[in-house]
Amino acid sequence: MKKGIDFYHHYKEDIALFGEMGFKTFRSSIGWTRVFPNGDEEKPNQAGLDLYRSVFEEGEDKNQTIYKSVHNELVVSAWTTKIGHEISLENKIGCMLAAGDFYPLTSDPKDIWLAKFTDRDNLMFIDVQARGYYPNFALKQFGRDGIDIGMTEEDKKILREHTVDFISLSYYNTRCVSTHDGVEVMGYTP
Repeated sequence: MKKGIDFYHHYKEDIALFGEMGFKTFRSSIGWTRVFPNGDEEKPNQAGLDLYRSVFEEGEDKNQTIYKSVHNELVVSAWTTKIGHEISLENKIGCMLAAGDFYPLTSDPKDIWLAKFTDRDNLMFIDVQARGYYPNFALKQFGRDGIDIGMTEEDKKILREHTVDFISLSYYNTRCVSTHDGVEVMGYTP
């Protein structure tokens, strides 16, 4: 069997080559077959988890990579909406928000604020798809964090002119957050 790429075993060398080529961002997706090879395991494959942990720790700036990748997805959503409407004005193109609100684990005001800010950050992407622009708080945060999502004037135009027709929700579970040390809630640890 011939292999075109073996990122699983050579990710460190591959990422180093990206750096030599001058790439500033790197996007990786999770191959769930590495985490659950047979699909019926009770526990994830530790080697697969270790790979992704290492890959994400190798990157120079995870937030830069994540936000730039998400921005590109939002632009593609706008193009999809544009093309779908060109095919037929009867087409209704939407987006989906996975799950819903974050709830404070306790009545501690810090937990309440954390829940509100986590909701705000979570809804930001739906704002872009439905309103056609990034909320001001997001743009300011990108600036403070030195994140450049690579937004062009063409991106701004397509986002503004081709918003979705509806928002759908997929509610999987209740999610709580807390500022208290050592508390792990629904996969979120402060």
